[in-house]
Amino acid sequence: MREYCRLSIRFKNYFVVSALVFSIGLQWPLLQSVAWVNMLVSYCKKDGLEQAVVKTFDGNHPCKICKIVDEGKKAEKKHSDQKSVKKFDLISSVPVGFLFAIESFVSYAPVEPSILLISYKPWSPPPDLA
Repeated sequence: MREYCRLSIRFKNYFVVSALVFSIGLQWPLLQSVAWVNMLVSYCKKDGLEQAVVKTFDGNHPCKICKIVDEGKKAEKKHSDQKSVKKFDLISSVPVGFLFAIESFVSYAPVEPSILLISYKPWSPPPDLA
């Protein structure tokens, strides 16, 4: 039973990682990296390392995987150009005021000096609570 739970958790983790990879378009750079490594190895067998690096990255000798990656990128770009997706901006371009604006602390009514001099005397006998 524990082994089943471990496999289930692993499967879920791999699924989440795969979903993230495909959602951000990371599959194309990964495939391109695999293609470059394969090209370097195959060209190193025929020519030296310097020639292999030149042939791999000059763009004149694409392999099958490179062509697939190019076609996939183009198809994805066409699809994204056709479909306009509304995105939520988490960062607002409009400045937002503070929770307590500075103006709320400013007194709007002018204070008369004579009002400050008025003092109220307490009631002479305290009021009955009955």
